[in-house]
Amino acid sequence: MDTEAYVKLIFSKMVCSCCDKQFTPDCIEIIRIEDNCAIVKIVCTHCNKNYGIAIVGIEKIDTESMQDEESVLIPDLPPITTDDVIEAHKFIDKLGDDWSKYIPEKFRNVE
Repeated sequence: MDTEAYVKLIFSKMVCSCCDKQFTPDCIEIIRIEDNCAIVKIVCTHCNKNYGIAIVGIEKIDTESMQDEESVLIPDLPPITTDDVIEAHKFIDKLGDDWSKYIPEKFRNVE
C-alpha cells in the first residue's frame, strides 16, 4: 500500500459531521505528499460539506507487509469526544485570525 492509499484509508474510516455518512476515498484529495506529512483536501461527496485542507503527519511505515486494511489502523485509541472537539476549537481560537502564520511557507496557498 502506498502513502496516498494509506492516507485515504485513514480518512475513509471517519464520518461526516454534517450528514453522518462515512467518508469514501473519493472524499479525500491528496494535494501533496512530503517526507513526513501529507496535505489533503476533504469534501464529503454525500452532502458536499467542505472540510478544507488538513496537514497530516505521517511516519514512514512498511505498508508492503500489511495484509489488509484493518492492520493499517491504530488499535486501542479512544474515540474523539465532544470535550476533545471543544478543546480543539478553543486551541484554534487562541491562535487568532492570523493562524496561517503557523503553517510552513511551502505549504501555504497550495492549489
